[in-house]
Amino acid sequence: MSSSLELTESQQYVQGTDKLGSVRGSQKGWNMSARDRLEVEFSAKQLVRVAIKPSEGFRGLEEPVVPLPDSAKADMALRPVGSTENWWLAVQFKSRTRRDAVNKPKWRFRISKEEYTGIVVLCVSLERQETSAQPAALLTKSLPVDPQPMNDPRVWAFSGSHIGTNSGNVSITLGGQKYDTKESRCSLDRSDIRGTFLGDWLLRIFEEAAAAGGKAANGVRLWTFQELERQISREKWVERKTLKSFQPLFDEAGLKIDQAEDASAPYDIIARLPSCQDFKVLRIQLKTSYWRDASLFGPIAHVNSYRLRCGQGEPYHSTDFDIFLVGPPRAEEGESTEWKSGYFFLFNAADFAQIGLSKSDLYSGVMGFYADFSRAPYPDSLKARPSRLSELRKWRYDIKCRSSLKSAALYLRIALESAGPEPTFRSNDLSC
Repeated sequence: MSSSLELTESQQYVQGTDKLGSVRGSQKGWNMSARDRLEVEFSAKQLVRVAIKPSEGFRGLEEPVVPLPDSAKADMALRPVGSTENWWLAVQFKSRTRRDAVNKPKWRFRISKEEYTGIVVLCVSLERQETSAQPAALLTKSLPVDPQPMNDPRVWAFSGSHIGTNSGNVSITLGGQKYDTKESRCSLDRSDIRGTFLGDWLLRIFEEAAAAGGKAANGVRLWTFQELERQISREKWVERKTLKSFQPLFDEAGLKIDQAEDASAPYDIIARLPSCQDFKVLRIQLKTSYWRDASLFGPIAHVNSYRLRCGQGEPYHSTDFDIFLVGPPRAEEGESTEWKSGYFFLFNAADFAQIGLSKSDLYSGVMGFYADFSRAPYPDSLKARPSRLSELRKWRYDIKCRSSLKSAALYLRIALESAGPEPTFRSNDLSC
């Protein structure tokens, strides 16, 4: 085994990812929290980023200045360093931390048939090999012996058009003729002769697709950044639009916005002062109201106020977030409605609990409620609606009105004063 002084940059990075702790070698199958999955995917991306930097004999690949949305189908977009054309190679990562078999090493990845047509799929193993994984008895049998040292990742590269199963399970077996082939095995360092250097493989696919007018012979194609950016679900598209619409509010409050560290936390974003001198953050649950009947667009919309736990919906608890922020309904892209609203609703956790919308010592909370986005006077046809509609207008603001926007920003800053640091939340803390 090489000494630490002889490790490649990629190997040194893997040794630096021991912060994954229990993720490495202890998580079995798919039983990983959302945070753990994100950490593993991030580590895989960092390994590839190190590998594709310009180096001797390699032009290098670069990512766009503005990253793809977290929910986009592709995890990464790449093009040759120095290129100015809006053409990108889309890359999807599938990452594991351990193998599924010892005597005949095998790695299992979730890839459904035709799920990633036209993009590159990288299967990455980040596992730490245990010394007991290869008992001496194996050396006397006609089984493939894994020569890989500890902390040395494996990478396989495929065309998404040619990989995937109906069951969604793809098993790569060491020495297997289907997936562990000369064409698919890659390495993260040019000096590693066990596979094609990943940078060369990706650059070759890009150049083949560019020479063929945008599509390589193996089915991988090139995309514009806008095409990749739009490859998100309707739900995520609405969420991004709503978040973007609140930027004037965050600017007025002088707050910087980041995604929640754990995707399964009971809040979506965190807000903090950009100075980073204060560790206080606001945990914000972001909601977009919607019309329950799509044929009846109007000023009264419904807001979901529950979270999923163990597959079941339950009202939010008063301690789940600091701010509950609600945007107006959004029609389908290109669809017109008879009205447009600049109203939004903003509650701190205490107010939200006090009016019984979240679960607390006094109330059981609600799974949803109606909100009024109409202009005064109150529509006659809606006078029979529950009185809560009128009650909630106290927390309604207008993003198009300067004074109203200032009031909402002040409300946020006051909430920040009593907030604390972002808690260490793990999705597997939610025991069923």
